[in-house]
Amino acid sequence: MVFRTLGHSYAQELIGEKYFDFVPRSYLTSIDQTLVVDFLFDLGEVKPSRFKVRPKAENVLLKMVEDAAEKDATLPWTQMPLLGSSQKIKLYGSYEVFGLHFEILDLVTGKIYTTSTYKVWNGLLLSQYIDKINSNLLNDKMLR
Repeated sequence: MVFRTLGHSYAQELIGEKYFDFVPRSYLTSIDQTLVVDFLFDLGEVKPSRFKVRPKAENVLLKMVEDAAEKDATLPWTQMPLLGSSQKIKLYGSYEVFGLHFEILDLVTGKIYTTSTYKVWNGLLLSQYIDKINSNLLNDKMLR
């Protein structure tokens, strides 16, 4: 079950108060098209090693970065990382904004939880846009 409370979304178990969520450290990708997210979860007595995570987005190719190696987010669950405190993601493709969410697989029950989607904007495009505005302002004869 997925619900939103006070601007945060949680993939919550139907029994108890267990939840999964994530928060991007920035809602803009970096100039090198990477993004780091922090996972928020309360699993009670259950260990995080019982879960695997996979990022999902539309119109963007995602790769997870671990120890400088990139792993395609479309690989089978067996190759996905275990739930940890954070995850670095590299993005490929042409986009202005995209919706990012995560699937979390419970390795014991096989149940897949889905977080709500957060919008993330392309930081490189924003940087290029600001550079163009600054250039136009410098070249505008009316402002001289």
